[in-house]
Amino acid sequence: KRMNLMDLRAKLGAKQAVMESLLNLQLLMESDALICTWTSNWCRLVDEMRITVAMKADHPSFEINKHCPSFNWVFGKGQPTPDFR
Repeated sequence: KRMNLMDLRAKLGAKQAVMESLLNLQLLMESDALICTWTSNWCRLVDEMRITVAMKADHPSFEINKHCPSFNWVFGKGQPTPDFR
């Protein structure tokens, strides 16, 4: 069962929760593609880190939330994002 973030932090402790978040960030930076929503601050952070630190600016990233803007402002230079739904 999925736990909300506050319950997870209470269960793991703040230090362990931060370490797991950093581990998730590292694993996502190693990925060759990213499928995410651009309304999520976490997803935008991951994509910016992939582009700059991991030097993966030429790797694809896709937006999946139909309530987001129709353009990919991070990767597509304002061009419409392909609809893969």
